[in-house]
Amino acid sequence: MRSCLSVTIIGVLILIPIRAFALGEQLEFVPPNPTTADSVQVVISGQMNDCTSFLGNPILITFPPNNLVVTSQLFILPVGFCSPTQLRPYTQTASLGQLPSGTYRVGWGFQPPVIAAVARELIVTEAAVTQPAPVPISRVALATLAIVIVIAVRVTLEQSRT
Repeated sequence: MRSCLSVTIIGVLILIPIRAFALGEQLEFVPPNPTTADSVQVVISGQMNDCTSFLGNPILITFPPNNLVVTSQLFILPVGFCSPTQLRPYTQTASLGQLPSGTYRVGWGFQPPVIAAVARELIVTEAAVTQPAPVPISRVALATLAIVIVIAVRVTLEQSRT
């Protein structure tokens, strides 16, 4: 009876869907309202159990016209080597770079197998073209300029008399 119960519990734990390994995901963009001049990053955070960890860096995959998917490779330990009930926070960041203006669908998934954890809409606006601000002239520079103009006028007047 006891071994049958152990086999049943192990069987149920092995059959837990991978979604149970990462919970409460939130997807955020940095900066939150990007323009075409910004380099955009996407950040996913949530909780995962003790049996799961990330392998390497996230990979960005682009699907035309405006779908971006970031995937994270997961390493899942067998249940006997970890505690599937103990959760810990995680955060991962991926760079999307500078994007043309438009509306994008950005998703983050985990593999194996590929599972879409969360997706959000990202709107990138055209960067505003700004004129450089005029540089204020100092009083000393203004006085110097006035003196130079007075001298130039005097020299011109003297040359015209001769």
